[in-house]
Amino acid sequence: MPQNARSNRPLKKARIKKGTACAACHTKKRRCNAGKPVCIRCIRNNEPECVYDVAPVQPRTVVLQQKILDLEAQIDILQSALAMGSDRVVSTPQPQPSCLTLPQAAAPLDRDLSRSSRTSRVQLAENLQLELGNTTGGLMGSWWTTNEPPPSGLITGLIGIFKQQEHQHTHDPRPPEFYKSLYNPNPDIGHHPALRNAVFLLGCGYARGVLTQLESVFLRRTTFDLNDSLARADRLMDYIEAYALLAVYHISKGRYFQSVRGTAAILAFAFAGGLHALKPPHWHPVGSPSLLPRASSEDEIRHRIRVWWMLFTMNRFSSTATNVDSDFDDGKIETVWGFPPMPDSSEESQSSTISSLFVRDSKATSVRDDTANMIRSKCAALADRAARTGFVAKSTPESNLDFWNKFEAVDQAIRRVANTLPSIFEEPHYEVDAAHIESGGRKANHITIVPHILVCDAIILLHSKRGLAGNISSRNACLEACRRAMPVVRQIVEQDMATSIFSYLPVTFTRMFRVFGFQHSRLLAKGDSESAQLIMPELEVLSRILLARANDFQLTNVMMDRLRSQFPVLCKELGML
Repeated sequence: MPQNARSNRPLKKARIKKGTACAACHTKKRRCNAGKPVCIRCIRNNEPECVYDVAPVQPRTVVLQQKILDLEAQIDILQSALAMGSDRVVSTPQPQPSCLTLPQAAAPLDRDLSRSSRTSRVQLAENLQLELGNTTGGLMGSWWTTNEPPPSGLITGLIGIFKQQEHQHTHDPRPPEFYKSLYNPNPDIGHHPALRNAVFLLGCGYARGVLTQLESVFLRRTTFDLNDSLARADRLMDYIEAYALLAVYHISKGRYFQSVRGTAAILAFAFAGGLHALKPPHWHPVGSPSLLPRASSEDEIRHRIRVWWMLFTMNRFSSTATNVDSDFDDGKIETVWGFPPMPDSSEESQSSTISSLFVRDSKATSVRDDTANMIRSKCAALADRAARTGFVAKSTPESNLDFWNKFEAVDQAIRRVANTLPSIFEEPHYEVDAAHIESGGRKANHITIVPHILVCDAIILLHSKRGLAGNISSRNACLEACRRAMPVVRQIVEQDMATSIFSYLPVTFTRMFRVFGFQHSRLLAKGDSESAQLIMPELEVLSRILLARANDFQLTNVMMDRLRSQFPVLCKELGML
């Protein structure tokens, strides 16, 4: 080609590098030639100023290393969830708003993968972390050193673990909308950050492995946000629920008295908020002030009732476990068991609350069609009333007819509840009068077994002190209740559920061991070694379940030490506990 022809070609325009537009052109979405000090567009449009944002550009290798760290964290999260046995966590998470420019989530692990395959993935992640020289970077970058919320992948893992252990503090599962709201990074919208961080804290507390490193982060955030919520009187219902979850966290870590004090404090706050007086038609305290405004919807009423009974059961079970008097008398509590109270419109059903349990032949003691949480709450009320009544029974004279009528009412209420409980092989009810569905394979359900143990606990609390004082009928009542509960305890052992059941149940197992242990000692003292030998299988099963729970529930070790001192022959010579 002739040289002059080549020179007459039109020159190609220089390509403008993406992301170099000035602020005015970027805002108005127009082409910018990136001219400096002023671009052509700003000159033509008489813009007041033409400025350029100077953003640091990370090398591609740094960006790729950060993505590797993020994916490693996803593997650790999913591995922790697998260790907890959660089926929910390994499902593909729904797209949620993310506050950081991180991958949404790594591909979910297949539960059918071989153990060696999963282990190799974790080993690979650990090796990569070591090569990069940053073992804590695997917790998804630097969000935990700043005030930023955690990324969505981590939230998904923590929510899954939290849901797996939710039965520890309530049998009324939170709705899906609650968990979706936890992904919202805006602290001024939706649930208060105190409640979000309390959920994440409990998720870390129940987890194993790398996630436990984040406990201090979420504990600090939860404490700060609780103080902020109270100081600003901001979303106080979230404050109450978050404080309750913090108490659950403390009990899971063995800080029993800290948990008991916290539960008592927040229960007093709930009283001030009127949660103890949620009943139709007003669903709000009448004639007394309340820290909380009137509920604006049925969903809000349900939420308040659920939070109230969660607090109540926590308070009552901690009181009976530590032999501390409950903080508020049952007579002050008017909140109904659930919303709507009952499917019929009878006056008794509409006003059914704790006091109705101890009315002779009350409908409230027929629990077959109740929800799982209503049954749990009623069992907590029965255990608390039984403990307080049984404590003074041994020293109350038979001539005090008023007391013994109350004693009989408590005993009858416990027995009526026990006789109407759903089968341990049924799925739990979350709605009143739901269909009774048995779980497949004749396996006991970890929620429906709970009240079968709790009614045994209530009988022991009512009768044990009187039985130890020599009353034969009370002694036999304790033995009968324990024998009735033993098939359930064996089912727990056979299904290897000892480490996953409701954390209060080891307290009952300890009391059952004591009932059988005293009977064993009594029979040996009478020279009836043959009858004493018949009790040994029950003691062995209880010993096994307590030992299995000792590593996960620290209070079990304290209770076992007391049993060893009470029954040296059983523990030293026969190898129990």
